Amino acid sequence: MKIEKEALFASSVGIEIALSIGLGMFLGWWLDKKFDTEPWLFILFLFAGLGSAIKAVIRIMKMVDMQDETKEELTKLTDNSFQLNKSDFKEDDNIPD
Repeated sequence: MKIEKEALFASSVGIEIALSIGLGMFLGWWLDKKFDTEPWLFILFLFAGLGSAIKAVIRIMKMVDMQDETKEELTKLTDNSFQLNKSDFKEDDNIPD
């Protein structure tokens, strides 16, 4: 199950990058044809798509890093489970030996 989630996450990253760049290229190409400005709008929107893809990768890297830190914190909490001693209780408490 965990591997499937990671594979889905990785494929969604790839799709987001491809769509950002592809949409930028298509929009630039379409606007160049409409306004007869070849190749300037294509180049402009290509770089905008690349910037958007880079921003998505950075966002995803931060999210993965934050998940790793959370897992580390949870591991520390579970590994350092506290132990109770008899001295932690009052004399009135019935504690079996």
